[in-house]
Amino acid sequence: LLNRFEMTIARAIEADINVYCYKNRLDKSSKIEEYIKYLEETFKDEQSYHHFYYKFPVLSRWLAHITNFLIANSKELIQRLFCDRTESSRTLLDGRKIVQIQSFKLGQSDPHAGGHSVVLVDLQLANADKSVEQKTIVYKPRCVQTEAGLQSLLKNLTESGVIHFSTYRVLCKSEYGYAEFIPTGKNHVQ
Repeated sequence: LLNRFEMTIARAIEADINVYCYKNRLDKSSKIEEYIKYLEETFKDEQSYHHFYYKFPVLSRWLAHITNFLIANSKELIQRLFCDRTESSRTLLDGRKIVQIQSFKLGQSDPHAGGHSVVLVDLQLANADKSVEQKTIVYKPRCVQTEAGLQSLLKNLTESGVIHFSTYRVLCKSEYGYAEFIPTGKNHVQ
């Protein structure tokens, strides 16, 4: 979601700079100092930001709407991770206890259904020898039953000796799920 702001805000700033140059009778190829002066004046404090977004009400409304999505989706993700920590540990992490959530990598897919997208969740796990290990799981804010079914089929084909597939574990919840993270280059049978 956040990446979607970049170009839209850049275009709004460009339009505003063009008006600024026109009003101040500046050649658009003027020295860089004039552009820096514009940015410093336009975004120097809270009131200045408010004035900028007042000139672009649709952008302002869109940013507020997306920010609300981000807040709601983050809250939902944290609640789900907390509630599912034991089951996630058992299903995806070989029973190792989750000690800490280290980071989220948001926006790993196109946003849909209220701005939801895939999130990579970096975890710190406790090992039996009391050492810690880093592990990443994939949070998917949609039903993953089809994905789990496919992985089960591929595992059965491999175990039956029909054909070998590299599979990964999936944890299905009612409207969302988790999957093992497969690093680039590791999604093949050895």
